[in-house]
Amino acid sequence: MRDNVDNPSQPAALVSPEQQAQADTIVQRLLAPFIAELGAVREELGRVKAQNEAKEETIAELRRRAEASEAELSRRRDEEAALHRHEVVRQHPVPLENIAHLSDEGIVNLTRGE
Repeated sequence: MRDNVDNPSQPAALVSPEQQAQADTIVQRLLAPFIAELGAVREELGRVKAQNEAKEETIAELRRRAEASEAELSRRRDEEAALHRHEVVRQHPVPLENIAHLSDEGIVNLTRGE
């Protein structure tokens, strides 16, 4: 290895500039299919990420709807139970102190005469 005349701190190149250019061209040709495939994989990854985000948003929306439906169902059941208790009391007058402690089952039993 010889010293580099332009820059003595660096050793001289072992190949000529023409040889280096040919080597670079060969390397670029060899790498080109891999670089192209890498670009395609990046694009596919972007599509998959977007699809996953859309699915996660859909799942979150469906969970919100399910929770709202469950809350509405619970509210309607409570309302229906209250209406039923009111109807039972209306049809079977009993002093309040006798029914204040009753559960829904106890009220149903009252309607059966138990």
